Amino acid sequence: MNNNYIKKTIFSLIILIHGIAQGQNLETQFEKTKGTESATYFEAIDFYNRLSKVSNKIKIDTTTGLTDAGYPLHYISISADGQFDVRQWHKENKVVVLINNGIHAGEPDGIDASMMFARDIVIGKINLPKNI
Repeated sequence: MNNNYIKKTIFSLIILIHGIAQGQNLETQFEKTKGTESATYFEAIDFYNRLSKVSNKIKIDTTTGLTDAGYPLHYISISADGQFDVRQWHKENKVVVLINNGIHAGEPDGIDASMMFARDIVIGKINLPKNI
């Protein structure tokens, strides 16, 4: 075997191990507790930050203002091609889907579902159509 092959193999194994380790960190609070707890605001934000480090398909914007509790209002974008220029989306006739949740206290279901949905897109369990 040549040195390039060995280097590529070692690099691939490192990437694989890193991906597996990251995937294990992508379990939601809802899943960890078998449905008895939902993520807090801070746990949800941490979860999305971890997702954004694993994939270029997700972008987090915190410039949209504040929540009614005074915390930054996060706008999470997910794009099949990792492209986040809204003008370009319009030029390419991309479909934009808005999911709004977390607007009422005591209604965590949408937050939990959205976290799992985003994670499944990022890890490739769900493949978005190219026009989204």
